[in-house]
Amino acid sequence: MDREKLFKLINLALDIQERGKGVNGFPFVLVSSGNYGEDIRIEVMDEGFRGGAPYDGCYIFKHLGETSERVYNTCLEHLEEMKAKAEGFFQ
Repeated sequence: MDREKLFKLINLALDIQERGKGVNGFPFVLVSSGNYGEDIRIEVMDEGFRGGAPYDGCYIFKHLGETSERVYNTCLEHLEEMKAKAEGFFQ
């Protein structure tokens, strides 16, 4: 996957994480990766962490190799929507 695209997604996730804790209706975003395998996962709960509730979005990208543009664009739109929600959450 193109690093610039990956960094754009991670930066959006960090923007959300910097604004709140992911509870009480505030979006929860988890970004995970490791050096065993190539997966980078971005998981989102629109209404915050709800103890065992399913994620509203779970996106898996290969750090090395091709990534679906559809999955990328869906994740990008989801994170942009959650960032807007996070920015307006305390207003």
